[in-house]
Amino acid sequence: MSPQIGGIQGSPGSQENLRQVETSGKEPLGRALERAIADGSTVEGVVLEAGDGEYLVRVLGRNLRALATLPLFQGQHFRAVFDSSGEVPLLRLTEQETALLGSLPEQDRDVAAALLSRGLPIRQDALALIRTAWFRAGGDPDTLGSFVELWARGIPLSPEAARLVSQYAGMSAQDVASVWKKIREDLRRKLHDGESPKDAIEALREGDDDVGAFLRAHSHLSRPPREGIDPSLLAAAWWPAGDERAPMLARVTVSSGQAGERPFYRLLFNVEGDAIGPIEGDVESDGKALVLTLSADRMSGFEALRSRRHILRDSLEDLSMTVQHVGVRQGKRSVRRGERRLDVQA
Repeated sequence: MSPQIGGIQGSPGSQENLRQVETSGKEPLGRALERAIADGSTVEGVVLEAGDGEYLVRVLGRNLRALATLPLFQGQHFRAVFDSSGEVPLLRLTEQETALLGSLPEQDRDVAAALLSRGLPIRQDALALIRTAWFRAGGDPDTLGSFVELWARGIPLSPEAARLVSQYAGMSAQDVASVWKKIREDLRRKLHDGESPKDAIEALREGDDDVGAFLRAHSHLSRPPREGIDPSLLAAAWWPAGDERAPMLARVTVSSGQAGERPFYRLLFNVEGDAIGPIEGDVESDGKALVLTLSADRMSGFEALRSRRHILRDSLEDLSMTVQHVGVRQGKRSVRRGERRLDVQA
């Protein structure tokens, strides 16, 4: 497998070229994490920064610098084996996944590795489709992950869409905050001029400027995944968190259906806070009533949400819908297919 896949420019043998990263001026980060994360354990995390052969990732609520032998890009959630045997931690595939790659034709290994890092299935139709589209676009390693993200959401694999996603994923929080500020200003102006919200947003999205490119990429990464695909390891999108606050990376998916004769809507989101850790949200509504369930991965997050649940419920009372229930639970959200907790007759 090429070490250049998806922007990776490092390998186990290049670890001696990296600087020693320290935390709070104390001991080297690699040694500190060696006690917190078992060597050889499978971990899930998110890529905070990518570039120059190393990554800033968040694993088990801690930020660290790491190398990788699998394709990663900024904003991506990943599953990998944590190897702390070297001076700098290394993220790699499992032995089974490595063996699987070795059994595939060489032309498929790069794409297969990009799929595996996101917990996606290795299917021959997917390999062929992604490989063909990627090669036709020039085979740039930095865009491979974008083609995989597009495929996972059922979006046509065009070079332009992949370019937009790659550009979006590489933006800093400061750049994103600046774009969202401009979007708010442009929307206010268009609404003041009498345009409908739908027409105003569509006009901005179809523009040929930076705002249009940003919103088109944002739309791609906000699309729900294909049926049967776990969205938790797909790239997150940048969402505004208020006029003066930095934007946040979150995965938000919306689906709809019928509940009897009424339309039924569902919104799932996932964010991570420095103090409360990963938070998952599940919103269900038939347009008249609403149910919200929040799941905190950490006990500290659960306690924080539970103590403020009444504040959240009060803020939702301003909506034009009846708030049937606001629930908080500890642990990862586990939703059965077809599950519906909302009493649509209320």
